[in-house]
Amino acid sequence: ISQFSVTQGENKGPLISKDGGEVTVSASAGTGTYTWSSADFSNTSTSKTFVFNPQSANIGTRTITLKVTAGDFSSERVLKLKLVDTYPNGRTDTNGNGISDSKESGNSNNELPAGTNKKITSPGSTRILPGIMGEDSGQLTLDQLKQYRVANHLSDYTKDTLATG
Repeated sequence: ISQFSVTQGENKGPLISKDGGEVTVSASAGTGTYTWSSADFSNTSTSKTFVFNPQSANIGTRTITLKVTAGDFSSERVLKLKLVDTYPNGRTDTNGNGISDSKESGNSNNELPAGTNKKITSPGSTRILPGIMGEDSGQLTLDQLKQYRVANHLSDYTKDTLATG
């Protein structure tokens, strides 16, 4: 399971609203049997797409889990969404990176603003996502990275990773 894509109306990304209508979560995943689960949203999808209406869910961080099984092997990944009552006035996120377009200088998936006239840029084929944080925040803490790794059953490669600044 390489990534999730979240869409609600014209908005993309992990910020969703109770009054925004149906939400579609699409997964980029290999072939196999797809099992979606969530304590917050109901759906019986067995495909790469999970559609739900968040209207009756409680605001806050909500999770959806996808498990893909192929033969004796399986992979599981957790998606965290931030549910609010209503989108902030005029907020749009056309590239789905979790940052309001009004806070960005452009709409590149591989860039995040990091202060006045500064940005974090990854290689063109990689997508930077800030995850579930403050409404327009682009900062990840080490604890958030660790939580993401544990929640998605990912290996800890920190000993093999060079620090970048």
